[in-house]
Amino acid sequence: MTDYWLRADGLDHLHASLIATGLASDGEDGLLLAAGVNLDVIGEIVRYNEDEEQEVIPGCHANLRLVGIELTQEQQDELPLIPAPNHPYRVWA
Repeated sequence: MTDYWLRADGLDHLHASLIATGLASDGEDGLLLAAGVNLDVIGEIVRYNEDEEQEVIPGCHANLRLVGIELTQEQQDELPLIPAPNHPYRVWA
């Protein structure tokens, strides 16, 4: 099991990158994830700074958990991966 953090320009970009890597396909009712692929789409993140002012972290953020799947370098290059955050907005249970 491996976790990844993604930030795409938008939901369409996120879906396109998952389809391009073979981790998902385009189904009649939306995105179909491959076996072993778990996706938690967060979207735009809103946090409050120390002055209690709202701060928007732009982009479509998502958590990706792969079970029994290892990403190739080509897949890693295709996905909008970001480094693991120090304080994740959401985590897997």
